[in-house]
Amino acid sequence: MAFIVWLLSLLLSAPPPIQATWERPGVARITWIQPANVVESCLIRKPNNDYPRLVTCLYNVPPGPNMLLLGNKGPLDASYKPQGGDTFIMRFDNSTQYPVISAPLRSIEYFPVFRR
Repeated sequence: MAFIVWLLSLLLSAPPPIQATWERPGVARITWIQPANVVESCLIRKPNNDYPRLVTCLYNVPPGPNMLLLGNKGPLDASYKPQGGDTFIMRFDNSTQYPVISAPLRSIEYFPVFRR
């Protein structure tokens, strides 16, 4: 019986296959579990009430946990930068062999810091 409880606790505590969280203002952290034997992994940003946009494709990513930061600086066009309410989608090898995984990026509110 204890073995079943232990096994269930492992299953319930497993991380979701993809997460989108705010790292800091204007910078989103996308983390996912990369399946083995995948050649092409494509990240897609679906803004709220708009068409999906391909952000990037990565090749031969090692299996296991991976992370990508999308920020407000650098070569990214403004239409690819993270916004609250976006959904991030990861497709593997553009095939039905692997599930398409997605995660919403929640809206956030920043409170001003008052100094004396």
